[in-house]
Amino acid sequence: MSIFRALQDAERAITLRPDWGKLYARKADALVVLQRYEDALAAIRQGLALTPFSAELEVYHRNHLPSTIPCH
Repeated sequence: MSIFRALQDAERAITLRPDWGKLYARKADALVVLQRYEDALAAIRQGLALTPFSAELEVYHRNHLPSTIPCH
């Protein structure tokens, strides 16, 4: 599967289940591979807005995005 297809799949899944924070991490995965860090951060922030106590999204931000980009 291409990274572009993975991004499309994540975006489609988000339209079906916008309340599931894990999907935003999947979208961020694809965006990081594409080196679209600001967009990945935006996806993580969207997920955190819906699920503010998501440990998965916080850990994802800490481990996968450049440390120069703050989460909050």
